[in-house]
Amino acid sequence: MDKMKKPLKILMGENLVWNCGVKVGSHHYGEFFLKNQNRIFWLALPWNIFHLLVKGKKEERIKHWKWNRPIRIKEDFYCLSPFTLLPYRNNFLVRGMIFADLALKFTIPNIYKILKIYGFNEVDILWITDPRMFYLTTKISYKALIYRCVDDFALFKDVSPSVSKLENILVKKSDIVFATSFLLLEKLSKIRKDVIYLPNGVDNDFFANSYHPNLLPKEFQEKNKPIAVYVGTVGDWFDVELLSRAARELPEVKFIIVGPIRRNIDKLNGIPNVISYGPMPYESIPTILKVADVGIIPFKINRLTDAVSPIKLFEYFSCGLPVVAPKVKEIMHLNSPAELYEGVDEFIVGLKRALSYGKEKPGFEDFARKNSWKSRFEIIKKAYNFLSDGQL
Repeated sequence: MDKMKKPLKILMGENLVWNCGVKVGSHHYGEFFLKNQNRIFWLALPWNIFHLLVKGKKEERIKHWKWNRPIRIKEDFYCLSPFTLLPYRNNFLVRGMIFADLALKFTIPNIYKILKIYGFNEVDILWITDPRMFYLTTKISYKALIYRCVDDFALFKDVSPSVSKLENILVKKSDIVFATSFLLLEKLSKIRKDVIYLPNGVDNDFFANSYHPNLLPKEFQEKNKPIAVYVGTVGDWFDVELLSRAARELPEVKFIIVGPIRRNIDKLNGIPNVISYGPMPYESIPTILKVADVGIIPFKINRLTDAVSPIKLFEYFSCGLPVVAPKVKEIMHLNSPAELYEGVDEFIVGLKRALSYGKEKPGFEDFARKNSWKSRFEIIKKAYNFLSDGQL
């Protein structure tokens, strides 16, 4: 890397806080930005009174909240998780676009004052992955605006339908637009033709080479049954009914869930071969996957999940783990070596087939190597460096 490279100031408008129990694409890109000697300010979507009612989100948000300053993650890397007095959400009182603006204005601490104090009111790159952060583009001075579309946000039940209008404006206004799935690419390409396909990826060095048995939970150490593991957030897209039926029909398999719980999973209570851990340290995930026998993605199949690029697909394969995944459009487009299913019967058949692989791992690691975060970041660098005189 050129030692004379001028550091860039990058403001990242994100949906999640930095340390949130899961690690998504922007976390990896933030680390790449920092490695390339840039200054980063991670701004999480403001939380509100409704977060206190959602299991897990209360602790997550309060832990990262400071009333008068951001949290310093490391040198040249700050994270702010502000509280807003005027939430913008799918409620008839606050669903208008104006509330997206007000939600960023009326925060504790005040977003714009904090950004000015820390020198991020003027930046080289304004990077946004959640269109609810659109109004940052009207208050922050930037040289390049990058929008990375990661979900069809209007399909989330707590998100205002007016977010679609914000996204349309954001797509038109941005200098560079990335889409993480083929369906999102098709959608945004109706607005502009130069959208870049940038699916999620995996840190192969970390997942393929990490093994720390001292971090394993007891159920993984005392392995008396084959283990089917799910690592990730349990949200509305998680098919509790499917997993409940599969677990009852396959008592010889232990089903383990690792990750934040964001929805009701009472139907899984009392099933002896289903265990839910909640979030585990990120450093423990590769070891958990290597001890498991199959990685599962028990998602509902609908418009929301059709547009998702599931990171866990790549992470499972990087650890040499067979995968059972739903027939959603993005996974089918990726043409991975996963066992695909539609409905609980096909899920059970696919799971049995995956458990029979033994030491055979047809194309697992090759698929993961072709889908690394490093290769994805090179696409971002190429797009930005073509646009700008600076070097990312």
